[in-house]
Amino acid sequence: IAVLTGLFLLNCGGGSSSPPAVTPTTAPSITSISPGSIQAGSDSFTLTVNGANFNSSSTVRWNGAARPTDYISSTRLTAAISSSDIAIGRTRTITVRNTSPAVAVSNGVTFSVNNLVPTITFINPSSIPAESESFTLIIWGNNFVTNSSLRWNDYTINGNYVDSTQFVFTISSSYIANEGTVDVGIYNPEPGGGLSNVLPFNVKSPGLSVLTRLLPDAYNTKPYSYALQAEGGISPYTWSIAGGSLPNGLNLSPEGEISGTAPNVALDTSYPFTIDLNDNSQPAGASMISQDFSILVKSVTPGRNDFCSAATATPVSNGILRASISPYGDIDVYSFQGTQGSQVTVEIFAQRLDLDEDPVSRDIYLDSFLEILDDGCTQVMYNDDIYLGIVYDSLISNYILPYTGTYYIRVSDLRGDGRPDLQYDLSLSGAD
Repeated sequence: IAVLTGLFLLNCGGGSSSPPAVTPTTAPSITSISPGSIQAGSDSFTLTVNGANFNSSSTVRWNGAARPTDYISSTRLTAAISSSDIAIGRTRTITVRNTSPAVAVSNGVTFSVNNLVPTITFINPSSIPAESESFTLIIWGNNFVTNSSLRWNDYTINGNYVDSTQFVFTISSSYIANEGTVDVGIYNPEPGGGLSNVLPFNVKSPGLSVLTRLLPDAYNTKPYSYALQAEGGISPYTWSIAGGSLPNGLNLSPEGEISGTAPNVALDTSYPFTIDLNDNSQPAGASMISQDFSILVKSVTPGRNDFCSAATATPVSNGILRASISPYGDIDVYSFQGTQGSQVTVEIFAQRLDLDEDPVSRDIYLDSFLEILDDGCTQVMYNDDIYLGIVYDSLISNYILPYTGTYYIRVSDLRGDGRPDLQYDLSLSGAD
C-alpha cells in the first residue's frame, strides 16, 4: 500500500506547469450579400458578401462549393460567380467558410437566380394533318433556358435546348390524333419564369389535299420553276398530268416541281391542264385526287417590279417559286389571296455563291428583305434576317390575316444589289 501511495503522490504532486491556453474561435457570419438575385443566363459577375469575422482564409461557398474569393476586410469578401453558375433559374445558398484558426462555417443566405418570362416569335411547322406520325416541332423566341418546357394545351412536353432563342421538341402522334387548334407556349420554371405568349397550332383534317390553288405566270423564253404543295394522306406523294398540257418547254416531275423554259409566244397564252395527286396509301390510287390548273405565258417580260398593284404583281399560291433579284436594284412583288384568320408563312431560301472556293467565307449572297403588304400596299409585316447577322434568309411565320382579300409579298436585297445569280426560292403556305 505504501508503494502505491508513493506512486500516486508522484504523479499527482504539485508543480508549476498548467494546461495550454485555448484560442477563442468565432465563426464567420453573413449579414447581407450584393446582389441578392440575378436573371438566369446573365454574364459572370462579382458577388459581395458583408458580415463579420472574415479573415484571409475565408472562402465564399456557392451552395457548398468554393468560389474564387478575395479578402477585402474582416467584414467584406468578394467572390467570382461564373455564367455557368447562373445558367438556369434556381435558389442557391451562400455561406462563408474559415479554415484558420479553426474550421468554421457561417449562416446561410439565399441567392435567387430568376428565370425571365420567355417569348415565342414563330414555330415550324405551324400545322399538321391529324393522325400523322410523331414529328419535330422547332420553336424560336427569346429567354429560353435549359429546363424550359413546352405547354401543348394542358400537356407539358420536355425537349432539347439549342440556345436561348431556339428549342426543339418531339411531338408524339397521340397529341395529334384529332383535328383542332392547339395553344403552344414555352414555360420557364420558378424562381421567376412563367408562361410565354401562345401561338396556335392547327391539327388539320387527315384527308389528302392540294394546297396550291394557282400557278404564277411564265414569261416569254424565261426559266420557270414552281413546286406544288400538298398535305394529308401518306407521303411520299406522286404528281402527274391527267389532262391538257403544260406549255412547251415545261415539265412536271413526280415530286411536284414544274420547271423548264417558257415558250416564245406572240400573244399572252393560257395553257389549262389537270394534275393528279397520288399518295402512298394501299391499294394504289385509293386516295388520288385531281386539281385543275393553268399557266399564263406572257409575251412581254415585265421590267423592274418596284411597286405593288394587280397589274404588276405576280400572282402566287401555296408552293415554292424560284426567282432572282435582277437587274441591279430589282424588287419583286407577288400577290396572293387569303382568308381572314388564316395563318400565312412566307420564307426565303437564297442561293449561296462561293466564288473564292473558301468553304467558310461565302462572299456573294442575297441578303433578302421580306415584306407582307395589305391591299393598299401598306406594310403590315416584315423580316430581314432569321438570325441577325448569321442567317441572312428571311421568314415571316404564322402571320394571321386580318381580312379576306388580296395581299402582296415584296422581296428585295437589303443592300440594293442585283444580278441574275442572286437566286432565291419563295415559299408560301396558308394562302387560299
